Amino acid sequence: MQRKVLSGEKISRLCEPPTHQVLSSSFLELGDGGFDEGRRGLIASAVAPPVQESMVEGLDHLTPLSHDRGLIVRPFRPENLDLTSLDLTVGAEIYECPVIYPDISIERLRDLARGGDAKKHGLNQGEEFIFYPEVQGKCKIYYVVSEEEVTIPESFGVFIDSKSTLGRLGCICHGATSPNQLRGGSKIVAAVRPYFFPIKARAGKSQLFQAAFTVDGDSHMSREQLLESKKFEVYIDRQKKDIAEVAQEDKLKLTYSTRRFYVSKSISKAQLREIEPIDVDARGLDWGPYFELQEGNGEIITKPRRLYLFGTREELRFRGVCGRIERAPGGELSGSWGQFAGIIQAGFDGRITMEYMTRERRAISNGSLAGCVEVDEISGDVNLRMAQRSYCNQDAPALAKVFAA
Repeated sequence: MQRKVLSGEKISRLCEPPTHQVLSSSFLELGDGGFDEGRRGLIASAVAPPVQESMVEGLDHLTPLSHDRGLIVRPFRPENLDLTSLDLTVGAEIYECPVIYPDISIERLRDLARGGDAKKHGLNQGEEFIFYPEVQGKCKIYYVVSEEEVTIPESFGVFIDSKSTLGRLGCICHGATSPNQLRGGSKIVAAVRPYFFPIKARAGKSQLFQAAFTVDGDSHMSREQLLESKKFEVYIDRQKKDIAEVAQEDKLKLTYSTRRFYVSKSISKAQLREIEPIDVDARGLDWGPYFELQEGNGEIITKPRRLYLFGTREELRFRGVCGRIERAPGGELSGSWGQFAGIIQAGFDGRITMEYMTRERRAISNGSLAGCVEVDEISGDVNLRMAQRSYCNQDAPALAKVFAA
């Protein structure tokens, strides 16, 4: 059954009980007209001050789907909402462990810490924490517990992924809390693994990862739906492409552009403790100590254990859909790894920045396969003004937002 991703507006209406209603015309109505018609409609939206805990009670006129009831986020902060996801805040517990667990509870982490198999870091509100990368191939995983506690109903799914800032710093993050753990309510655990730079974050403030909530099923749009949809377009070299040309089975294909790219500088084990950690909450930092900008246009030979930031040849124009990047075939098992942050928000307009690293010297040509995008329909309304402000005219490759342009 095909899934749909909840829009930020819908998450807000589920998590904030209204004190009054207003009419707004700044939302995209996600009907069959989609991209071409660009219709707008008046909808009733809930307006309320931030609350610490809320359930949707008696809001049938705002949440017509009965299976939507039961989503709880506490504390809920509207400013953490994106167009199709919710940013999650670093909480008071971080665990350092040399083992990768795809699914682990907070209770299990605490047991591991008590037994000496993990190291617990307890943080006060606003306290800084530095994530150091692994050295000499030694696995270094940080399990970060969110400040928010989340409860989802049986019909919901959840996908946890890095925010783009974290990905572009060469740090992989994935959810380690299964949807089943969230049925009864739980804080979310995310496994954070920096590969290149020390990264600084703060408890109660920094957001390293995000949650996308899904309803109805677990499959993305089919090839037939991709070919028929009018809710997105794909361009290469400013030329609109037929979707059949850029579709790989039931996904959209992404390819590397080697015209211009960033490469991380080589940092020794000794330098890791001397280099200034990258503050994820900062803006305007000098990127010179961390990256080099290079140019090409044909084949390039990548260096082992360096972070590369490429742009895609494809320019995506999403309106009534969102996306999730699936890594290229082979992945880490073949000695290479691509795309550290994979959520593409509704309203995205531009080329994608693709992260890449390898353990060996590898050749990448202009047009080499970089990955594929699973495209999803959206449940709820999309804030057009926010989309135009945040995701229009995206160029690539782009550094993390912490750096000066």
